[in-house]
Amino acid sequence: MTKFIRQDAHQFKRISRTGWRKPKGWHSKMRNVFAGHRKMVNTGFMSPVAGRGLIDGLTNVVVHNVKELLELNSKIHCITLGSSVGLRKKAQIIEEAKKKALKIINLKNPDEFIKKKLEKKAENKKKKESREEKKKKEEAKKAEAKKAEKPKDAQTKPADKTEKAEKAESPDEKTAKDAQKAEMEKVLTKRD
Repeated sequence: MTKFIRQDAHQFKRISRTGWRKPKGWHSKMRNVFAGHRKMVNTGFMSPVAGRGLIDGLTNVVVHNVKELLELNSKIHCITLGSSVGLRKKAQIIEEAKKKALKIINLKNPDEFIKKKLEKKAENKKKKESREEKKKKEEAKKAEAKKAEKPKDAQTKPADKTEKAEKAESPDEKTAKDAQKAEMEKVLTKRD
């Protein structure tokens, strides 16, 4: 297989010999494919058909549940956990993969990964419970405060009633006001 080295990698230490970048210079001999200069990456330089798409000689399979693992063979396949799979199913898939000795590509250390996730989940659960307890305590305090305020309200209500009774007009005042209203209506409704 051909090794493609970057343009001017032999001249400068800072240019990587392993990473490929296409030459873009206007006067680049490599870009213009002049004789005696390095080869560029082109469609003709493909990897062998037998090894194409393999990871360490194994076919990669994306797994979303335990049923998909049943058909796989550890000598032929390696697995990648699907991105949409939740923690509970990931744990089940990892356990089953261990039993079958399947290699998991997107996890370096599956046991440690699951351990950390489960610890984090337990911490979040404790935090949530403590928040709920705080809310309950606050609600209880508010309820107690309302109960304490109710007798005060009961004492003030009769006083309000007495004030309203004082404000109530005597019958003579009512008849005088009614007479004034009637006169005003007569004046407003009269038309010459």
